[in-house]
Amino acid sequence: MAHPAKAEACTEAGCGKPPHSRNLCYKHYYVHKRAGTLPPKLADLPASQRKPRRVQRQLWAAQECLEDGCSRKPVARDLCGLHYQRRTQAGTLPPKVRKPLAGVKCRVDGCAAKAQSREMCQRHYQLSQRYGYSADELPALDARKACEACGGGGPFHNDHDHATRRNRGTLCAGCNTALGLLGESMPRMVGLLSYLVRHQREQERLGS
Repeated sequence: MAHPAKAEACTEAGCGKPPHSRNLCYKHYYVHKRAGTLPPKLADLPASQRKPRRVQRQLWAAQECLEDGCSRKPVARDLCGLHYQRRTQAGTLPPKVRKPLAGVKCRVDGCAAKAQSREMCQRHYQLSQRYGYSADELPALDARKACEACGGGGPFHNDHDHATRRNRGTLCAGCNTALGLLGESMPRMVGLLSYLVRHQREQERLGS
């Protein structure tokens, strides 16, 4: 099967963001992944054309392997790969030492929380994984001021289509719960609205 060539931008209609994987940006890649509609893998590219992997922040406490006479960089528990493997086999591993560096903050603009995973705080990391948001899109979510249905305040919820996992907008807790209890059924919502209007008019008629 022929593999598609590497694109300069996301191939999703109307999206011009840089591709993350399979010619899709980060957001659309995870949308298609959850829907089971990912395009084929790209052909193997020369090393000069490969997208470099993002280097993870160094979180180990030591700068060198703690084994005497070893100056290699640690990969786990302050040990280099070789001595980590040897101590694992011997059952003499030291305690875990992986911990965030002091002062490392979430890379999302305007967020002062401490980073926990992929240089994001726990809340932003969960949003990026669940809905496919990039770090550049998350500040707009933090700036939300009102529910798109009733205009009320937070706490806010990211409403999404349960079939496609696509994000639809922002709802307050009450509207989000009501939408779920109604099964997102338009006939039920219209019927409930007609029911309330009918009884309100009846009460107005009796009161006049």
